[in-house]
Amino acid sequence: MAWDQDTAPVIDPAGSIAPGASPGDGENAGAAPAPPPSLPAVVGGKYRPVRLIAKGGMGAVYEVVHLNTGEHLALKLMLARSLLTPELRERFRREARIHSAVKSEHVVRVIDADVAHDLDEVPFLVMELLEGRDLERICQERRPTPAEVVDWMRQLAVALDRAHGEGIVHRDLKPENVFLAERDGHPSIIKVLDFGVAKTAFETDGHATATGQILGTPRYMAPEQATDAKQITPAADRYALGLIAFRLLTGRHYFVGDKWLRLLREVARGARERPSSMGSDRGPAFDSWFARACAHAPSDRFASCSEQVESLARVLEGRASVSWWRRPRYRIAAFATCALIAGVAVRARSTLSNPSLPAPPARVAAMAGAPPAPHASAAPSASTQPRDTSSDLPEPVPARAHPSRSAPERAHAQAASAGASGPRSSAPRAPDKIWDEP
Repeated sequence: MAWDQDTAPVIDPAGSIAPGASPGDGENAGAAPAPPPSLPAVVGGKYRPVRLIAKGGMGAVYEVVHLNTGEHLALKLMLARSLLTPELRERFRREARIHSAVKSEHVVRVIDADVAHDLDEVPFLVMELLEGRDLERICQERRPTPAEVVDWMRQLAVALDRAHGEGIVHRDLKPENVFLAERDGHPSIIKVLDFGVAKTAFETDGHATATGQILGTPRYMAPEQATDAKQITPAADRYALGLIAFRLLTGRHYFVGDKWLRLLREVARGARERPSSMGSDRGPAFDSWFARACAHAPSDRFASCSEQVESLARVLEGRASVSWWRRPRYRIAAFATCALIAGVAVRARSTLSNPSLPAPPARVAAMAGAPPAPHASAAPSASTQPRDTSSDLPEPVPARAHPSRSAPERAHAQAASAGASGPRSSAPRAPDKIWDEP
């Protein structure tokens, strides 16, 4: 059943009603269920009502017995005859098709869908009867452990990814619609309930969304649901998944308020507060995870529910910072690079400290901080050519007229310039006032 203003009933095998998380923070909590309307002895020709499980504003869930098989089942019946518009009838029928389309053990199984001719053509669904508690009821009773949260979220992610793969968006994901079912001799299993307001990729927007009606539960809506009901993608379910994790791990709702419209405005602005500033003790790693899970832009969220939950598992297990250093291939590359650099440094140091070793290449010497050695072809061999001591002297400048020089001095300067590249004369050289003065 689809409940547009946050009053969805929750299947409770104990017979009491577990109120949905309403904007009034439990304004219906503790209220006794209204007496069920008179039902015929048999509904739909083969289902005998046993007891009322839950009741909401537009419908109720009963435990029934199949007359032919004796199996105990849950029958979901629409009761608000004044609201039996064609759109609501079609939504009811679509829910049955969607439940059947998602082939997952984590989605509650729908067995039958029909109209009750003995109840003014009221539509009904017949589903498997679940024993256990929904996640909202569990949160009210105790604080789940991180291991439990990861286990439940992984199962929930399997169902959601399967639905998204079929082009189906739940649009009303919340703790009340996630049921932890108990099974004899087997571990408990997560079941997703209530695809009544789900949207499929192949259907056009119905009258409700076309007129701007908000479908879903405000407290667990994505911002795009609160502002543009016609632009809903699987990212909206992943946003709700982040809020459910916050609820399970902190024991409180992220969005609170006592007025429906005020709460809706807060939801439209998005999740802006860090969990650590709202009582979370999971540290900055969980803050970072939550910021991505509940990012305002759908494109900034996780790509799939499974990826989102596995990232949460790393956070809760203290493995949130999976750096590149912890990946084997990067560690091998880093060690190889360090070994290469160390080898080059040792080689350069040995060459500089031991002249008998050949000079290192210019590139290696430069890395070691030493000036590069001249190329072998540019340096003459000491065994074949005598050392020219003139290379130790400064480069002579061309002779030019100088007012302080005499004619002999200028002639000497010209001779020195002309013979700079040739063999030096053994004749004594006249003193040069420019280069030889002390």
